[in-house]
Amino acid sequence: MVHIVPSISFIKQLRTQLESGLSVSSSLKKTLIIEDSLFSQEVELWWSGYRTGHGGHWEFRTHFEKAFIEVLQQGLEGAPIHKYLLQIEQEMQEEFEIRWKSYLDSLPTKLSLPLLFLFFPSYIILIFGPLISAFLKGVS
Repeated sequence: MVHIVPSISFIKQLRTQLESGLSVSSSLKKTLIIEDSLFSQEVELWWSGYRTGHGGHWEFRTHFEKAFIEVLQQGLEGAPIHKYLLQIEQEMQEEFEIRWKSYLDSLPTKLSLPLLFLFFPSYIILIFGPLISAFLKGVS
């Protein structure tokens, strides 16, 4: 799952760094070194904008990622964020599992379409092809 949802992996790694006793800033810096994903690159761009005072505005895709950035910003300003990170991580995992199960439930339908449109006609040709060939030879 870690490779499927890099934002969950990033939050997990950041939380681990915080639990080891590092500050939010140090944890974020270390997590950005460890994690290599599109999400970590977006967080790094946001953080560089935040540090330079340009507002740190960056467009994130999901409301979970936006909430994570808001919590991270509060943590960089000195507020405790550990319980919020746990909550966001759990909500993201639950949402991922719901979407994953939904995707898995739709697979039989998606996989039956090639069976219906490709394999079934070929089996019909294999079954009736020799019969039709023999019939045409008999007629002529």
